[in-house]
Amino acid sequence: MSELNFVTVGDGTRIAYRFDGDAAKPVLVLSNSIATTLHMWDGQVGELSKHFRVLRYDFRGHGGSSAPAGAYSLDRLGRDVIELLDALGLGRVHFLGLSLGGFVGQWLGIHAPERIDGLILSNTSSHLAPASYFDERIAVVRQAPDMAETAEIF
Repeated sequence: MSELNFVTVGDGTRIAYRFDGDAAKPVLVLSNSIATTLHMWDGQVGELSKHFRVLRYDFRGHGGSSAPAGAYSLDRLGRDVIELLDALGLGRVHFLGLSLGGFVGQWLGIHAPERIDGLILSNTSSHLAPASYFDERIAVVRQAPDMAETAEIF
C-alpha cells in the first residue's frame, strides 16, 4: 500500500488521499461514510486493486484531512473531489460512495457527470431526515463519555 499524501483544495483545506494498485489500471475512487476514514476500505483494497487503481481520500474534518471551522455543504464536499481529481490529473474515474460518500456520488452524477465513468451508490439516499434529527444525535454523541452506546446503535 502507498503512503498518505495531501492536496490543498481551493479554500485552503488539505485533503488526505492514497493510491493503491497498478497506475495503468482505471481509477476507482472510494468515498466512505461519515465519521470514518479512508481505512474503512482496507479490507476491500486487495481485491479491488486486481481490477482498479484505487484512490481513497478522507473527507474534510476526517482522518488525515484538515478540519476547517464551519458547516460543510454537500456542494463543498463534491468540489473537494473534483479539485482532488484535478490536482491528480484524473479526467474520468469510477466512483463508489457509501452513505455520505453516496451523497457525494449523487452530487457528482448531477454536477460533474463528464468526470464519472461508473457510479456505484451504496447505503445512501437522495433525502435526509430534518436537521433537528441529526442535531439531537450529535448532542447525544458529544455528551457521551465514550462511543460504546453509539456503536451499539449502529
